[in-house]
Amino acid sequence: MISRQELKSRGKAAFMRNYWQCVLVALILGIIISLSTGGGSGADHGYDAQVESQTNVPVLDDITDAQQQLPAPYRNAISNFAANSNFGYLPTLAVVGLSIAGIVGFLLHLFVFNVVEVGGCDFFVQNALARDEKVTVGTIVSGFQGGNYGTVVLTQFLRGLFITLWSLLFIIPGIIKSYEYMMVPYILADEPGVTWREAFAMSKEMMRGNKMSAFILHLSFIGWEILNILTMGILGVFFVDPYVRATEAELYLALRPPKTTYSQDDYSQTGYTGSDHTQWQ
Repeated sequence: MISRQELKSRGKAAFMRNYWQCVLVALILGIIISLSTGGGSGADHGYDAQVESQTNVPVLDDITDAQQQLPAPYRNAISNFAANSNFGYLPTLAVVGLSIAGIVGFLLHLFVFNVVEVGGCDFFVQNALARDEKVTVGTIVSGFQGGNYGTVVLTQFLRGLFITLWSLLFIIPGIIKSYEYMMVPYILADEPGVTWREAFAMSKEMMRGNKMSAFILHLSFIGWEILNILTMGILGVFFVDPYVRATEAELYLALRPPKTTYSQDDYSQTGYTGSDHTQWQ
């Protein structure tokens, strides 16, 4: 059985063989995750705007403070304009604007970001298998190609929905399900003809008995993550993030069932030992 250290060693080697492309793809995926998780802050801002709509004092105070910094003619002109205008619509516009931004963000996450995540998984899997040639960054858009775009969008949406619903029960079930469905984007990238039901079933089978090991694998990077914090995220961009993603790709290759589209040499490189369900330490 393949060990965590071996997975990390192979991931690091694959990453270093194609260093700058791996760094760029990991950076793109990191930005996408940041934008996706940033959607929650919009709700908080929306609440603040609703509270502010109950009283227009903060808005008018800001206008008054700005006026004091202007020359007298401009200050008087603004005062005359403010006296004949109603600024009560500003908080409402803020709420509408934030709502529109939230909707746009959700649509981007659904139809673009989730698909790019699949392309990123495709890149790191291909990069792990490549030996004599470098995989290009353009692989990250593979999820938009091949005629399975609709399946990718639907499956990724359901994956996020299921994990969210399980998380509502309690944090632990959500974490368990996130690891159970961990291989879904890799399967979508590696098996273009798969249905969403098959993708979930395959991921569940691959992670059966391996969820805790995958969790510990992620924990084994905690030292690197601490160093990343100390370097203000610089180490993460240029080493930690692509290292982790390359290692996850090696995990997928170690757990996936055999495929006729890959040669036996590819399997010997990934550590796959047969058709039985593979477990690792």
